[in-house]
Amino acid sequence: GQVNLAADMAYVTLGISISDSDVSTVMQQANTSIDSICAALVESGLPKDCISTDYLYISPQYDYSGDNSNEIIGYNVNSGLKLTIDDVDAVGSYIDVAFAAGANSFDSITFAVKDNSEARDEALRLAVADAEKKANVLAEAAGMKLGDIVSIEENNSDSYYNTEGFAAKDIADAGAGTSVYPSKVNVSVQVQVCYALEDKN
Repeated sequence: GQVNLAADMAYVTLGISISDSDVSTVMQQANTSIDSICAALVESGLPKDCISTDYLYISPQYDYSGDNSNEIIGYNVNSGLKLTIDDVDAVGSYIDVAFAAGANSFDSITFAVKDNSEARDEALRLAVADAEKKANVLAEAAGMKLGDIVSIEENNSDSYYNTEGFAAKDIADAGAGTSVYPSKVNVSVQVQVCYALEDKN
């Protein structure tokens, strides 16, 4: 059973990618950039507890042009922030703020719903109805009819899917304005129903 809902929140992952010949220098630059991005987002209205570190990678860079292929010539730092945004209309503006403050990488955007309980109940009802419909077809094909339900169980927990809902005019240029179009969120459940079979007569 599946029910589509309009998204009312979003998770955005973005950050910075910086390189330098000295590992201490590049780490300091990365920390300064991340702090600036966080400060700008908070100043623009995003609560501080809605910003968290999503990843931090430090990797050496090698010179492959000559014989000394194992020589480290620098370091690259990739640091990402996860933004939890409960106003989908503000997603684009927060992305703009982050890039204006120094972000230079964008990883993902995922839409979700704050409360899916009613949709989940409806999806369960639809799943059970679909199971009965299919069971009736199978029973009829076998020359039988459905009897009582022997068992019923849910096969999985909630599943969420969303189609592409992000479009950037020019993400590198915060002045251009980032366009974000929230997608529908799909609440999906599966059930397994076991019926007794009876003779038609």
